[in-house]
Amino acid sequence: MIGQWRRRRTGLPLDRDAGARYVPWLIGVMVLLATLALATALVLGAAAEAWRGGLVGSATIQMPPGADQAATLPRLLQLARAHPGVVTADLVPAERAAALLAPWLGEAAALLALPTLVDLKITPGRFDAAALQAALRA
Repeated sequence: MIGQWRRRRTGLPLDRDAGARYVPWLIGVMVLLATLALATALVLGAAAEAWRGGLVGSATIQMPPGADQAATLPRLLQLARAHPGVVTADLVPAERAAALLAPWLGEAAALLALPTLVDLKITPGRFDAAALQAALRA
């Protein structure tokens, strides 16, 4: 009777099953996988936040390909640069716009009539896209 009290008791009857010796190893592997999943989620979250932060300070104006660009483009750039919240307004060269589409369209990107793009660097708190759109339409 005294021997029964000295024996270590656990809540699980693992000592009766031969396969139970692998349970600590399985728990260890599961803890490792959970730690790796958490670390991956944290790294991906930080990368997504950095990517979003890079997009916050920019906007793009697209001018349709059929428009009279020689007369319209200087006025568009002047209006964009004078708009509150716009830091810079630069014309994107057609070759660069075609190069951006090349991974998806291949050589056909150079053959397409692409819109003229104007890249804007903006101050996020001061920029009003609707007001700029209304000014450009007028």
